[in-house]
Order: sequence, then structure tokens, then C-alpha cells
Amino acid sequence: MKARKLIVGALAALVSVSPAFAAPAKTRELYAADPGEGRVYRLEPGRKTELGFELHEVKSGGETRYYWAALDPNATDEALPESGVAFFAPDGRQSALLPLQGGFDGACVAASPDAARFVLSVPDGEAGRVNRVYDFAQMKPLTSVRGSIVDWGGPVWVDERRFVYTSFDDAKMKKPGLEGAEAGYLSVLLFDADSGETQALKAATPTDEYAMMGYCDGFVTMAHYYVDDASQWAAGGPEENEALRSERTYCWLPGWKPGEWWRTPKNVFSVDVKNGRVFAGEGRERREYAVELRQGQFQDAFSPFDDEAVRVDYYWFVAGGEGDPAGEIPVLYVFTLSQDSAEADDPALTAAFFVGEPERIRDVGISPKGERLIVAVGEEGSQVHDLELYRLSYYEHEAFCHLATLRPAYGAFYWFDPWRVVYSALNLEADLQSGREPGYALDVRVYDSAVGEDYRITESSTLDSYRAVGLSEDGDIEMEQISVPDLADWKDPGRERRTRLKGRMPAAG
Repeated sequence: MKARKLIVGALAALVSVSPAFAAPAKTRELYAADPGEGRVYRLEPGRKTELGFELHEVKSGGETRYYWAALDPNATDEALPESGVAFFAPDGRQSALLPLQGGFDGACVAASPDAARFVLSVPDGEAGRVNRVYDFAQMKPLTSVRGSIVDWGGPVWVDERRFVYTSFDDAKMKKPGLEGAEAGYLSVLLFDADSGETQALKAATPTDEYAMMGYCDGFVTMAHYYVDDASQWAAGGPEENEALRSERTYCWLPGWKPGEWWRTPKNVFSVDVKNGRVFAGEGRERREYAVELRQGQFQDAFSPFDDEAVRVDYYWFVAGGEGDPAGEIPVLYVFTLSQDSAEADDPALTAAFFVGEPERIRDVGISPKGERLIVAVGEEGSQVHDLELYRLSYYEHEAFCHLATLRPAYGAFYWFDPWRVVYSALNLEADLQSGREPGYALDVRVYDSAVGEDYRITESSTLDSYRAVGLSEDGDIEMEQISVPDLADWKDPGRERRTRLKGRMPAAG
């Protein structure tokens, strides 16, 4: 999950009309899209003209449902028979056109997870947006809610009926010494498109305001801006105002319950990566939480050998449990910080999930592109682990979930690509009778989480064992074969013969 950058109120009022919108146009095929090339064309008898507009894809359930493009007459030299937001079927044929009378700069479509509804979000005035909800099948407006101009990507759906957004309010409160758009406050709200009800997730106070940044698996991420006294807002933005502070924070979605064991944590957390510290609470109430902060790194590339790939640092810790002020259940928190920008924000919460035996967690590893996450669980001092494999989906988000348990594994594991992991597994049928760990022969395996298949690369016995020791840049598995002349020789390490081998990676599923 990539969150939005930090950006520099009360309940928003529902509106029934806005000058930015017009009635849906009757479907005429004035335009067409080329999904393969990402292009939009104007259709004329016997010809088509490329317009240069950006084509956006909407997917649901892993399939493309439709495309859309904002047709701004001020952004092209070509004449447009009609302007607005055009929708296209998966094959590129125009399916609908919603005319706009203004607000093209910043107009966007935010689709619900099932693609049955969408929000057409259009700037309105100096500081606002109109977020109008439509039924996709009928292209019929259902309801609308006013938001803030800072939501450049529009609101973010949390399920098929609710979305989060930033509101702007300058009626109930105004920042002293400021006028116009600068005088209003930002809050993060949750809107239910079925009931029309709005709930404040983080409401502004005279000294605090919040801007929505995204949503992921139960938590809403946001930017928090705060001062010690309301009069300090007037000193300007973050660059010139020393009294104005900002942080990345989050809150839990009301009613979110991924399992019967879940109890909403009592604290929100942040991490200080420079000093290796964890803090509970936010803003002025932030206090250090005594826990070890562990670190890892994955690459923003399909191959772990891409030297030009952007590195993403991740940080993890476990908080909570019986008697812990952080909450009743132990939760593993993962924060990420991409190195693709010199102006990187604070690390963002990327995953938070229940763990049953936190004292047995030995390591956390994330695959290239952030698609998968493994928690290695075992006893201290032992290399025998259970590898708990989860779907993470750092970029194109799918729901976080547990995919598989790889057991019993031994030693290190190696990510070959975003979905496949190479590891060593105990062959419980080949007892080496050595009296030392691992006690059984090892085989090299590859688990392909895209298809749920576990491939056995080697065939061990009571006389030979194989373990994975790494990967080569040419796509092979680096292995070590350990063999002895006789079963009784396993008791004497000096009788072992070690040979380096290469194994072929099975084709991706």
C-alpha cells in the first residue's frame, strides 16, 4: 500500500446539486480507448484522432471492469464534441459520458471495491470538492457530500458502501489571523452511501487538523498537523512556521473485525527510525513504548538482483497482550519507508495483525514489490521454524490475509520474486540419528504463493541432505549437498562431505 504524501472541520453538508455537474449524456460513441496503449481517441467517420488524455483502469476481483478518462477541453488542441468524464468498456468501447461544466483540473473517479458504485470527485471553489456517488450500471447519481480540495485522488472506499475523505470547515471554527481557504480546518470523515450518515474519524480541534491519506485492512492513514496554541496557525505553513508540526498517523475503522479474536488496539504507534524507538499516542500525547524495533529491506522490483531498484525499508515490532496498556491481544505492526524520495515522510503503517506467540517470532521478511510477507516462528537458538506466509500487496492492494504455513522449515529463506520463496524443509522420513539439529535430512523447496504450490527440488535420504544457501543472478537456486558414507557417520561431523550445487527454478504458476 502506497499512501499519499503529507499535505500542506466538522461534518460536511450533503448537497443535491452542484454547478460543476450536468445531467448524464445519452450514450453516443464519440470516443474510444485503446487499453493496451493507454490512449483515448475522438471518433469521426472513417478516422480516429488521439487526444492525449490519461486512461485510468478500474479493477475488481482481479478483473478489469471499466476504464475512465477526464476529457478536458482546455488540455487538448483538438476540438471535443462533448467534454466531461468518459467511461469505456474493457474492450475500449465508450459506455457512458458524464458532462462537466467545470472543475476539470482535479476531477477524478474513485470506484468502490466491487465496482458497482463510484464517486465522481470534482473541485468546487477555493478549498472544496463535491464527491458525488453514482450507480455504475445506471450512471445514476445517488447522493453527494462535500469534501476538501486536498483529496486530489478523491475519497477512498473502505468497503462496498462506505468511504473516507477529508472535509473542510470554516463555519464552526476559523484559524485566528487567517482568511479564506487558509482559515478553515480539515477533518477525516467516514461516509455511508447507503444511509447518508457521516461519522468523524478524526475531528479538528482549535490546535489540530487531519487530512486523509489512505486506507488499508482496517486502518485509515492520515496526516496530523498541530500547534500548541491556535494563534500559531497564522505564522504560515510548515516551511516557515516553527510552531507547526506534522506527523503521519492512523485510526482504526469503526466496527472492523477480521476475526473473533480481534480487539481494537488501545494505542496508535509511530516509529523513530533514526533512533530505533517506538512511540504510542500521537502529537503532544506521544510517549515512548519500550519494545525492540527490528528492521529489514525489500526492493521495488520483480527481481532481488535489480541494482537500480528503489529500496523500501521496513520496521516491525509486537505490542499488546495480557496486561499490556497497548491492548489485550498481541499485534505485529509493520511500517514501511520508501527511499525513492529525498523528502521521504515518516514511515507508514502498512500491516497490523494478530500473532499468537509473539515470544517465538524470530524474523519478518517481505518479498520484492511488497507482495508477500513471511513471519518466521521458532524457539530461540533453533534454526527450525514455521514460516507463516501472508499476502501483503504493498502497491496494488488486495486484502491482507494468511496464505500458508510452511513447516518444518530450516535456516534462511530466499525470495526469488514477489510470489516465490526458496527454503529448506525437514524430510521427517529421513531420520539422520545424528543427535544434533536438524536431526533429519533437508530438502530444498520452492513455494509459489500465486498458485499455492509447493515444489520439491531435491530428493534427500538418510545418507544425503540438501539445503538452500542462496540464489544466483542467472535464476538458479544455490544449494549445498551434505552426504556421508554410512548412516552412523552423521554422528561425526568430520565424515560429512559438502558439495555446492545449482538447482533450476520451476516455472511460475
